[in-house]
Amino acid sequence: MKAETANQFKFHFLSDLHLGSSHEPNFLLFLNYLKSLSEKKVTHLFLLGDIFDLWVGDQKYFVEKYKPIVEELKSLSKSGVEIHYFEGNHDFLFRNFWQKEVGVYVYDGPQRLEICGLNLLLAHGDQIDKDDIGYIRLRKFFRSGLAKFIVFNLPEVITRKVGEFADKKSHGQNLRDPEDKKRVVNLVRKYAETSYKNMPFDYCFTGHFHVKDEYCVIDSAKSINLGTWLDEPSFYEVTSNSSKFITLNKATSS
Repeated sequence: MKAETANQFKFHFLSDLHLGSSHEPNFLLFLNYLKSLSEKKVTHLFLLGDIFDLWVGDQKYFVEKYKPIVEELKSLSKSGVEIHYFEGNHDFLFRNFWQKEVGVYVYDGPQRLEICGLNLLLAHGDQIDKDDIGYIRLRKFFRSGLAKFIVFNLPEVITRKVGEFADKKSHGQNLRDPEDKKRVVNLVRKYAETSYKNMPFDYCFTGHFHVKDEYCVIDSAKSINLGTWLDEPSFYEVTSNSSKFITLNKATSS
């Protein structure tokens, strides 16, 4: 049920699950997690992109492939859980289906929201690295009128190939080199600091880079990069009196 006052909220934030086959352990883990949210009295669910390893457009192929998760999210939305979905670089151009059929809010870029008295800056994060000119240009093309025409008018098999091409060119891969991780963490923190100077927030949430990071920007304002389920299935929880990362296996067993 939706929170009636600021004291009743419980927010969950996730990104970069990269779900593929329904037989994958993380697919089943996420499905069970969604089924637990009503009991845990979660009021708001924020999906910050790359939830699926590939979902481009509104084609039936993707709807059927991920049907159990789609149906569970639809059920949660109908029960009153407010769901916000930010497009990533593996899942995009799906606003029509997800907003109209599933009942979630969909965003194709960074967004500032004020909910239950909290000021949030939310983004998938794939636009943070301004030096990655190749990807920035590719991202712009895949949001262009031509790309939308291709996605919504060509046969599904071709659309899937287009999406797979974008998938291969994306830069949200796991980072194993310590110097790469350090660079990415600095990028995310700098983004949060600059954004805070432009307009203060309570929390800045990002994903994309597959590095889990919790950073105090100033006073109580925090920057959270959510990491990836490819390393460890987890989410970040915010309530009126606490904020923390929770690994999913511990959360579901409690």
